[in-house]
Amino acid sequence: MPAQREAIPENAGGGRGREKGRTEKRSRAQGTQKKDPEILCENKMEEMRMKITELLKPESIALGVKASSKDEIIDCLTGLMDQGGRLNDRAGYKEGILAREALGSTAIGEGIAIPHAKVAAVKEPGLAAVTVPEGVDYEAFDGSLANLIFMIAAPDGEADTHLEALSKLSTLLMNPGFKDALIAAKTKEEFLQIIDDTENARYAKKQEKQVSEETKKASEQKSAEAEQKSH
Repeated sequence: MPAQREAIPENAGGGRGREKGRTEKRSRAQGTQKKDPEILCENKMEEMRMKITELLKPESIALGVKASSKDEIIDCLTGLMDQGGRLNDRAGYKEGILAREALGSTAIGEGIAIPHAKVAAVKEPGLAAVTVPEGVDYEAFDGSLANLIFMIAAPDGEADTHLEALSKLSTLLMNPGFKDALIAAKTKEEFLQIIDDTENARYAKKQEKQVSEETKKASEQKSAEAEQKSH
């Protein structure tokens, strides 16, 4: 059955034009709605075609690190970020990291921490990473020692790159065995390859699912149109 049009007062001059305008506005509004902040972050990352391995340089990775405190590991990571050429001012960036930690630890439990800061001291978005086999106390809510720590840097005023990277990292870290494989990596190249392989596999499955859903939707639409014609 054809969709009913919105009622238009007979004395409304140019009513059809206004109706069309309202319909177009509603369509645009519906097209920009997002149901889930995490999905929004993932969508932004995909639009930017930004991969974790594009943000993480070999110069910003250290494996088998030994650290006795949270401050020591933060100092190590800010140094790695600086070595990757991501910073304008290492001291200013570290201040941003410490200010964020003062609001609450960025340890997410199960031996993982993801400190981050969005400050003017950052020149370009980037990541740094360390593995700490013996663990370090990062004040995690579950009491676990951090064995794997990623640090995120984002320039002040540049969208929400740090939140986008945080969302994507958190999603990858949910993959069974991913964290343990990174901690066991013997070289920086192996570390990066594990991330790349996991990321490619996850988003290939996501794309496959999306194609499947679109195909199903198109099939249902054709069936509905065929049924409508038969009546």
